[in-house]
Amino acid sequence: MNQGKLRTTQTRRFCAFALNHFLISVVSAPLGLLLFVGWVELLETTEAAWWIAIAFDACLMLAYALAGAWVARKQRWEPPRSIWAALWSLVAPMLVAWAWEALVLVGADLEWLTLSYYALMLAVPLAFPSFLFVLLGLMGGIWWGEGGWEFYLMAFLAGGLPPLLFWLGSLWGAKNRREGEDGTKKDPSLPQKREEGS
Repeated sequence: MNQGKLRTTQTRRFCAFALNHFLISVVSAPLGLLLFVGWVELLETTEAAWWIAIAFDACLMLAYALAGAWVARKQRWEPPRSIWAALWSLVAPMLVAWAWEALVLVGADLEWLTLSYYALMLAVPLAFPSFLFVLLGLMGGIWWGEGGWEFYLMAFLAGGLPPLLFWLGSLWGAKNRREGEDGTKKDPSLPQKREEGS
């Protein structure tokens, strides 16, 4: 029981998300930048380029759910023991992402352009799926509402979707692992320990 608690502390959950977030971003950023050159040329000839870019970003987002499920099963996570523990494991990485976005937006607002610029550029290797989400929205004119609620909704989703998908994947992975172990223990086809006196 104690070992299970050590495996599923809030710190370990947060670090697992941060590590997988970094790996997904580092792997996808060079690929995304290489594809971007061809995508711009394709954009001049067909509107299908938008759907290709959206599908690419959707696959990157899906990778968070798969990573969460894999980590939960591999590290033998237990599901959160309370609703508050579950919510905190979800909200903690979201707060970090939103704080980073606030740094970019507030820096630009206060004309701290150097700070805002470097924070934005660091988002390319450190948070590429979210960066691409914002970029596609702005380029497509989908989210830009002259500083209105659409823009803030975009920022909210860009920071919240990766932690949410990783969290959902980890819950599913932990639940499936636990059900699998319970099924193995109760499987009548497996040899059972004989009772004394039988």
